[in-house]
Amino acid sequence: MKKKPVKIIIQLASLVLFFVMLRTNNLKIWLAIFLIGVASAPIIGRIYCGWVCPIHTGTMFMTAIKKKFNIKSRVIPNSLRAPWIRYALAALLVVVFVIGEIKGRRIPALVFLFTAGIVITLMYSEVLWHRYLCPYGAFLKVAASKTKRGMVIDKNICKDNGTCKNICPAEAVVTLDGRNQIDNSECLVCMKCKMNCQENAIFYKRIN
Repeated sequence: MKKKPVKIIIQLASLVLFFVMLRTNNLKIWLAIFLIGVASAPIIGRIYCGWVCPIHTGTMFMTAIKKKFNIKSRVIPNSLRAPWIRYALAALLVVVFVIGEIKGRRIPALVFLFTAGIVITLMYSEVLWHRYLCPYGAFLKVAASKTKRGMVIDKNICKDNGTCKNICPAEAVVTLDGRNQIDNSECLVCMKCKMNCQENAIFYKRIN
């Protein structure tokens, strides 16, 4: 496995910044960071998800803890795999934000979602949160649907051994015509597939 110390440093720095903003009641600045992530997604993909998002960093560490202590994940119920759920949660998130602004009262939705992501990942794999429940992911999926850059599997190198598909925390690796491909609208750009690819067949690059 190839280590990515720069990515880990950025993730930890973002997590610390998040808690500092929470402590100083400046979460609107984090909202601005998220909106920058959404605005940039059509160009660079969901970099926000894989490199900046505090929820992803939290779920990543939770997954590592589960692996160390051999904590098994429950099977994700089909009822929670419904694609409409995260869009409904995204709509609810917008409503909560608007109500908070109208009433002039801070509603800690991001704190609740951060906690929810950690607790859910304790019980299930990261896939449930990243692919099916995260309301922020709903916005970013739409924004990244036609991204110009993203993770690409080189078909001339790939031997389709399935490693990338098995470890992707968002089920972004799909099989089409017998070959593995990456759905960049779902991809978190977390680089986990690239770091674990034995053939070095996965690259972050411009998408044709």
